[in-house]
Amino acid sequence: MKKTRQSNIELLRILAMVMVMVLHANFETLGYPRPHKVEAEPMMWAGMMLTEELCICCVDVFVLITGWFGVHFRWRNFLRLCFLTLFVSQAMNLAVWAAKGAAPGDWFQLLRASWQYWFIASYLLLYLFTPALNAFVEQQGAKGLQRFLVGFYLFVVPFSYALSDLQRGFSAICFMGLYLLGRYLRLHLAPRLERVPRSRFLWLYFGLSVGMALAYWAHIYFRNPWLPQLPNVVTSYSNPLTILAAACLLLYFSRLQLQKGWVNWLAAGSLAVYLTHQQIFVRPEFFKLLREVDKALPSPLYPLGAAAVLAVVYVASAALGHLAQRCFDLLAAFGEKNLSKQKLRNLLCKVSFSK
Repeated sequence: MKKTRQSNIELLRILAMVMVMVLHANFETLGYPRPHKVEAEPMMWAGMMLTEELCICCVDVFVLITGWFGVHFRWRNFLRLCFLTLFVSQAMNLAVWAAKGAAPGDWFQLLRASWQYWFIASYLLLYLFTPALNAFVEQQGAKGLQRFLVGFYLFVVPFSYALSDLQRGFSAICFMGLYLLGRYLRLHLAPRLERVPRSRFLWLYFGLSVGMALAYWAHIYFRNPWLPQLPNVVTSYSNPLTILAAACLLLYFSRLQLQKGWVNWLAAGSLAVYLTHQQIFVRPEFFKLLREVDKALPSPLYPLGAAAVLAVVYVASAALGHLAQRCFDLLAAFGEKNLSKQKLRNLLCKVSFSK
């Protein structure tokens, strides 16, 4: 029996993917802050930095949701995600090909587009390890899991800025820590925080984001020489304040009462949004389009123009994601039907030979 999606958490999943898109429409499109730029337009860059910090917890939120629900490993679901990635990436190859009138690369480059997603690779590794992670959660209990998470982050946080394996949180190892944290929040911490008003989680999220944005802005504006790694810290997924902000959002949305079909539909196609606009041949065109919107509109109106573009991209991508999932289900059903027929033939052959 298919489980009913919880629209309150699915709404957070949508928000997390919108945050991903906003991040890509912010610094990656318009450029990263430099002292001379911030000094020339301090208020504009303060707004951009605040936007960055409000959204930087997006990936942490997405993985925490996986841990919140917990997942049971199924090869079918693993293959579904692989098929979704292949389907969407190749659909984007065809779209770029049609738009430009020529292939965006040779056959190997077109094929390589299917595995040029850092998030998908890390998420698949996380999914492969979920049986072991779930068993660990059951074995440890609340105190044991709490001690492990403290030790894990005492090691991971500082070394994520020194070791390439951890990559400032852009890695499967960090995803596994977030998965365990999500399980801890759901099973042990959330019940103890039931009496805390949910609005406090939202205010803490905003407070953390504003604090990091102010620190970032001041560091650039005053050319602070004492903390050269500050920009890397406040824009990383392994920043403990970023992780705390993501946890606050999850705890806030877990208290909402909501059940909407359209929310579930948009959330179910959310991963396809990442796969479309960050495909290696679409990515530069996506940035180019947003830069053209920025040039065509006065600066105060750019957020509105960018929001319109992101909304269209999201809905179209979600629809493509649902199409990919439908195709996978049809192929899986066809494969299972033929496999069962083959088993029946083998059984009949064995019976005839035995006679």
